[in-house]
Amino acid sequence: GNSCDRTEGCKNAIPCFEKIIKVYPENTSFLIWLGKCYQAQEDSKNAKIYYDRVIAICGKDKGDGKTAAALKDNMDKKDQNRPKK
Repeated sequence: GNSCDRTEGCKNAIPCFEKIIKVYPENTSFLIWLGKCYQAQEDSKNAKIYYDRVIAICGKDKGDGKTAAALKDNMDKKDQNRPKK
C-alpha cells in the first residue's frame, strides 16, 4: 500500500518526474513512477492520466503498458470498494 511515510516523499518527487518527462515524454518507466506518485497522493485523476499515456505508447497487453493497465485496474477496484458517502 501507499503508507503515509511514503506520501511526503512521493509529493516531493512529482516536480522532479514532471521535469524529466518534459525531456523524455515517452519514457514509460518515468510515466509509471509519476502515476504512482499521484496515486500515493490519492489523486487518481492525475495518476490515470499518466497510466493512460503509458498504455497509449505500449498497448495494454505488453511491457509497461500491461503494468500501467494493472495499476489502473487496481485503482478502479479500490475506488469501487470505498464506502459511499
